[in-house]
Amino acid sequence: MSDTQEAGREPGQAIDVRVVQAIEEIARWLEIEADTPVAVRRRVRTLDGEPSNTATTYYSMDIAREVPEILDPGDVKQGVLALMAEHGYVTEHYVDALRWRPPTPEEAASLGIGQGVAVLIQSRTGYQDGHPIHITQTVWPGNTIELRYELPA
Repeated sequence: MSDTQEAGREPGQAIDVRVVQAIEEIARWLEIEADTPVAVRRRVRTLDGEPSNTATTYYSMDIAREVPEILDPGDVKQGVLALMAEHGYVTEHYVDALRWRPPTPEEAASLGIGQGVAVLIQSRTGYQDGHPIHITQTVWPGNTIELRYELPA
């Protein structure tokens, strides 16, 4: 049982999988050329049936060919990162970048928020041997997210 379920909440998600041309921002994070094809898994995550966030993960087509489940449209029960590890792609560390901005019309619709509600964009890049192997951009509605950090003194 997940922490969310233990708290009495019911998680869910809708998954969309496709191949797209990498926009400049994604290409920069993955250290590839813009317009290079990438595999994309986009999830609209819900809590108790209400939109919570969207998470879109981008993978190089080289990795997607070696781990074809990345392009499966359903939920990958053991998780994509576990499958990648079985194929030698082990995420050793992450780098997060956070920024706030107005939502795009698509984000506002997916999250059920108005255009006036800012969103937090969390761009989390996973690295192996100093090279990016995936990036996930999570979009959080600014009216429901709280950031909490614990740091050593």
